[in-house]
Amino acid sequence: MILTNYHTHNELCDGKGPIEAYITKAIEKGFTALGFSSHAPLPVKNDWTLTEENLLIYLAELDQQIFKWGSQIQIYKGLEIDYIPGYQAPNQKRWTDLNLDYSIGSVHTTTGLSQNPEYCCIDGPEDELKWLLDEIHEGSWEKLSEAYYTRICELVELGGFDFLGHFDLLKKRNRDNACFSEEAPWYHRHVLTALDALDGSGIIMEVNSGAISRGALDVVYPSPWILAEALKRDIPVMVNADAHRPEDIDCNYDESCALLRETGYHEIWALVDEKWQAVQL
Repeated sequence: MILTNYHTHNELCDGKGPIEAYITKAIEKGFTALGFSSHAPLPVKNDWTLTEENLLIYLAELDQQIFKWGSQIQIYKGLEIDYIPGYQAPNQKRWTDLNLDYSIGSVHTTTGLSQNPEYCCIDGPEDELKWLLDEIHEGSWEKLSEAYYTRICELVELGGFDFLGHFDLLKKRNRDNACFSEEAPWYHRHVLTALDALDGSGIIMEVNSGAISRGALDVVYPSPWILAEALKRDIPVMVNADAHRPEDIDCNYDESCALLRETGYHEIWALVDEKWQAVQL
């Protein structure tokens, strides 16, 4: 079993610490490969994505670190790209022209920029989630969920990325079902529709421990029952930390692999030796 992570942030976006700190920590921990995936710039001012200027700095810094450390660890260059209908998607030429090793497609909000000019996110501060829920979705978690998973389906249909970020990010503030029940028929319907969209797409679903390392949840994205449904559809999976600090690059890795084995998965996908390939669990 090899140790890898392809969902990694740093101080140029919303992470802590420089790129090199993540690399040296990965070498210390015995990683085979480490991929970087800073949040791509957004068309709105914010404090958590790369700026257009920092995008160029980020890519140049990665090239330097690959030259410096490439003999000790495989380092891959990626971006986490938000899908914003009418504005931004991972399949756009501006991203493909960057010659990235991979990209993550993610959904962080449920409405367009005309209604949401400040880009309030479902996983952002609680007041942002409350604003989306109350002002956009009439206080209804069912409507918010439908909008979120509809956008996931649209993103998958557009394609142009390697793996889908934090499939059920919607649950970040839902510890112990405080906001809605994952057993609700409407929630199951929304989730299964999105899984059906993923089925046969070739897009990988990540098991993401970011909410654990940041203390929001005690479970990974996606929930175990969702992984079981993904297995029924032969949706490929991988294990990532969504690390925002160097020490978190292997957060919950062994536990995530154990969860996948218990679910019935026998392999995960990893970018190794410059190609995506299945690795036995």
